[in-house]
Amino acid sequence: MVEARQAVGRGEEGRVIVDLGRTTRVDSAGLGVLVLVRERAAERRWTVCLRGASEELRFMLVLTRLENRFEFEPPVA
Repeated sequence: MVEARQAVGRGEEGRVIVDLGRTTRVDSAGLGVLVLVRERAAERRWTVCLRGASEELRFMLVLTRLENRFEFEPPVA
């Protein structure tokens, strides 16, 4: 997740993609990092896309009312 925090500076113009395809679990600290990445991206008017987010993470985002702050993509094959 440290890479995710640094991703805001490396994303393509206007968009940060966080590839979660190999992530099996996200705890509250991981969720906090995603929120931090989203906040930093929002300062630059960028969007954050969660690629390959698990159903568990998506459910956690719904419970915390954060699902509308991220874009989602299926995992890369």
